[in-house]
Amino acid sequence: MQKRNDVNLAQVEAKITQLEELSMKLIEVVKVITDPTTINEKEALEYFSAIHNQLKQLISLQSVKKKRNQSQQQNPLPNQTIIDNFTKWLKQSGVTSDKFTIGCFEEGLGIRATKDLKRDDVVVTIPSKIIMKSTTNDAELQKLFSDPSLAKLASLNLTVILIHEKLNINSFWLPYIAILPKTVESPLYWTVEEVKQLKGSIAYYDVMRMLSTAIREYAFIFKHKLLPIKRQAFTWETFLWALAIIHSRQNKITLSDQNSPVLALVPVFDIFNHEEGYMATIAEDNSLVVKAHRDFKRGQQVKIFYGFRPNFEFLLFQGFVYENNKSDYVHLHLSVNKTSKLYPQIKQVLTDNNLPESARVPLKSNSIAMKVLVLFRIHALDEKDFKKNTYANAIASGNTISLSNELRAHNILLINCRLLLRRYATTLEEDKATLSKGGLTKRTKLILQYLIYEKSLIQSNITLCEAKIASLSNKIKKKELKKKEAELNVVLSEQKSVDRKQTEEAPQSNVKDVQAPITESDKQTHDAKEEQTHDAEKKQTEHQSSIVTEELKQDNAPSHQKPVIENQTQESKSNHTTEENQHTKQDNH
Repeated sequence: MQKRNDVNLAQVEAKITQLEELSMKLIEVVKVITDPTTINEKEALEYFSAIHNQLKQLISLQSVKKKRNQSQQQNPLPNQTIIDNFTKWLKQSGVTSDKFTIGCFEEGLGIRATKDLKRDDVVVTIPSKIIMKSTTNDAELQKLFSDPSLAKLASLNLTVILIHEKLNINSFWLPYIAILPKTVESPLYWTVEEVKQLKGSIAYYDVMRMLSTAIREYAFIFKHKLLPIKRQAFTWETFLWALAIIHSRQNKITLSDQNSPVLALVPVFDIFNHEEGYMATIAEDNSLVVKAHRDFKRGQQVKIFYGFRPNFEFLLFQGFVYENNKSDYVHLHLSVNKTSKLYPQIKQVLTDNNLPESARVPLKSNSIAMKVLVLFRIHALDEKDFKKNTYANAIASGNTISLSNELRAHNILLINCRLLLRRYATTLEEDKATLSKGGLTKRTKLILQYLIYEKSLIQSNITLCEAKIASLSNKIKKKELKKKEAELNVVLSEQKSVDRKQTEEAPQSNVKDVQAPITESDKQTHDAKEEQTHDAEKKQTEHQSSIVTEELKQDNAPSHQKPVIENQTQESKSNHTTEENQHTKQDNH
């Protein structure tokens, strides 16, 4: 029997070594970098698929009670007996409160108010002695944790402690461990096809990194000579369950019996579910005091605020996403174009402001943080901005450099947001349509909700940029129009000054000779006047001719018929005689 166990253990160790090698290769491909587009997705998926296949073989080698494990997975929530035993353990440990009970809700276990609670009312006080910390008094575990490689891996240490206590039938924490969920909705349990649905999202490569890291940590502990747990019991499934519990429930606390913050599992506190609010839990008298962050009615589920966490962190570590998460954001990669002739100058500006040349920029919903906007303004600097040399003060104070720079900055952001949406395998509309159909598994529904929240956030930034660009473009057009009007007014003013000066300096004689240009209307008026004058002269000539003719007749008549004009002046006579002579000449002619 011992020989059979040794053979099986050798096979397990060989399989773990294969997994460790694969995980190291995957880590190298999907290592944390600012630009995820440089990752070889095909190669990453090949390693990720290979790891999943090897894990199935490892589980098969280590599995002893497969049927029992399956029955446990079908009933993830504890029964009432387990809840009652846990409540009894709390009372025996000094946790007494008549303000809550433990109940089952849509999210799983939760805390139900047994009376009305006001904001800042104490719900429960949790003493230090029932808190499972990443530091331990167990001598064997202390030897293991003395390894320098584990000094900074508090989360891994706490995982090992949880497994150690779970396998110890005399453990003080058994009633608490019994109430912990048998399965955890962690991406560490997802299939390759389920992970592939995250393509394009922030969480896509993070899931691969998490699994690869978990395998390497498991291999390190499994092979460690100082591990105080039997290797047959230290299976991958046991480790994965404990790690998922730690990821979803660990808290960093500082109590009076510790010199520095430690990671810990806090019974009761980790049963509270999350909602938006504020942190209302404090450390007091070597205990953790949980207060109501708002009013709650009797029978209502009492929730707490987990902290400012984006949805991709909730998904990766807690296994849920929160709608309308005010702390949600996505990462956008931004780096300087090294082929640009302005690259040295922009790089220098970034250095002067302690900003990286390549960065993962956080984008929130319906708002652009000032630090983010400053970064885009620097990337949008052009030759005119550098010539004006006014950008330094604007960057330091967070003010607009110029309207044209602001327009370019928002255009850069808009283009990058649109590129983000193109990375996904599906569109926002397609995800919403799939989710509305129903009939989905819990995990598929969770993935779709996450994708919808993330894509909606990006779309909100696109809408924001488009509106800002339209506003800036309108302002620039108005500014250019005003500039042109001002330039035209200057030209007209200068022309008037020139005309006035010429008029003042011109000689008087020349002024009289100056005639206004004759228009077509003036010409027509002039011709009409000339015609009227001609007609008048013609009528006068005919009249004068008739008078002369009559006078000639009278000269030839007898003297008694000749009229006598006694009062005519000499001048009239002279003029009259002249006219007679003119008419006589005309008649002779």
